[in-house]
Amino acid sequence: MKKLYNFPSSINWLIFTLVFTIILLSIFDISIITIAGFISGVILAIVNLYNEEFRKERNQ
Repeated sequence: MKKLYNFPSSINWLIFTLVFTIILLSIFDISIITIAGFISGVILAIVNLYNEEFRKERNQ
């Protein structure tokens, strides 16, 4: 499967999180769902970034 962009997947997660948060804010205003979605997206982006760096170190 070809990537749409050449960004690292952690940046893709951050972009997805921001878009997801903006959509939820427009639908629900500030709610538990919006906060939970934002926090989980940021955590996934951080974990993904850590995994990418770990994979780069192992391949060197």
